[in-house]
Amino acid sequence: FLGLGAAFVDQLARMASGGAPSRSFVAAARPRQGVSPVEQILKNVEWPDEFPFKPDDFSRFDESSDTVFYSAPRFVTHIDDPAIRALTEYYSQVLPPSNTPGVAILDMCSSWVSHYPGGYKQEKIVGMGMNEDELKKNPVLLPYWTSVILY
Repeated sequence: FLGLGAAFVDQLARMASGGAPSRSFVAAARPRQGVSPVEQILKNVEWPDEFPFKPDDFSRFDESSDTVFYSAPRFVTHIDDPAIRALTEYYSQVLPPSNTPGVAILDMCSSWVSHYPGGYKQEKIVGMGMNEDELKKNPVLLPYWTSVILY
């Protein structure tokens, strides 16, 4: 998200809310008070003098277009169960309470399942993903659209 810029994120939020004025928020990986564990760890990192990776380290196993890969629905989770639990817990701490008036959420890279806390609802949770069959199965998305997100 950081590379997208605040204006772009604001524009997407307005689109998700139908263009009406709304309150906005940014979920951040920061504790409610104090310094996060991530910030603590990064305070005293000793970075290498040279970048330690080769361009090949960033190549994908399958370099074909993402549109080919995502053309067929997969209906799998892309993270393991402990990561799902951690993400759900994180969402429960940073997202506005369920049914908060005026809240719209843009669920980028969405699929057939979102990892919000059980029963979580908002006026709009807009899903953007690459496979329409998967997006149709996600019960929290109202509305959704398909888009090529990565090339």
